[in-house]
Amino acid sequence: LFGRGFSHSEQPVGGVPYRGFQLFILLSAEDRNIDPTFQLLPPDAVPEVTADGVLVRVVAGEYAGKASPIVLRNPTQYLDVHVDPGHSVSVPVPAGYQGLAYVISGMGRIGTPHHDAHPGQEGAGSSEARAHLGDGVEVGAHQRLILGPGDCLNATAHAQSHEPLRFLVIAGRPVVGEPQA
Repeated sequence: LFGRGFSHSEQPVGGVPYRGFQLFILLSAEDRNIDPTFQLLPPDAVPEVTADGVLVRVVAGEYAGKASPIVLRNPTQYLDVHVDPGHSVSVPVPAGYQGLAYVISGMGRIGTPHHDAHPGQEGAGSSEARAHLGDGVEVGAHQRLILGPGDCLNATAHAQSHEPLRFLVIAGRPVVGEPQA
């Protein structure tokens, strides 16, 4: 957790390229002056849920009865979802949470059966357009979908794809009285 006076940097080790997804979560006004803390979650400590052709890694929050050991001040869901070609998964967004799904790799179809969401291409500024995702939209790497409270994300990886559909689901309770980005 970052509070007052935090400092941050990182460097690749040994010149080996790596991929990461960095996330900062807004703290409530009363938590902004807390002492900063750090929690390291080694890859082998991330709880996993597996099903037919699906792997969900629970980085923060809970999914299908598995809970992350990460403790956050604001309730947060952070899932790393891998769906093998031809398989599907449903990921509920907790009531009162809002967030996004971000596609890392692969191709597929993602939808929410009863709610609207915002599809967008990273950096393209198209997240303003609203689309009903009941039947899903085609997705690929670097696309995002904005999720609302109570959405249930249904994702299917294309059967003809050569790689799994991999995406993050990140959601949390909005901080009341604060502007939302």
